[in-house]
Amino acid sequence: MIAQVHAGEMVVPSGPAAAFRSLAENGAGAGNTIHVHHAVNFNVSAMDSQSVRQFFKDHGRTIMRTLNESVRTGSHIGLSKLGAT
Repeated sequence: MIAQVHAGEMVVPSGPAAAFRSLAENGAGAGNTIHVHHAVNFNVSAMDSQSVRQFFKDHGRTIMRTLNESVRTGSHIGLSKLGAT
């Protein structure tokens, strides 16, 4: 069938759409739970462990703020490229 979809919208197959509707109607407390897991890897080259420790002490808050913002805007799954933020 032909569908008119607005910019930023998407068509979801009936199976996932039904599951989402059920979750929305029953709420997460009815045994339905959503889990989102994100893997983050850091490669830090340093001559000693003190340098690594100091790096994360100095920049840890900025790193976490950047990661949280990326997850919030969906850039980790490409949503920011779609302008869906």
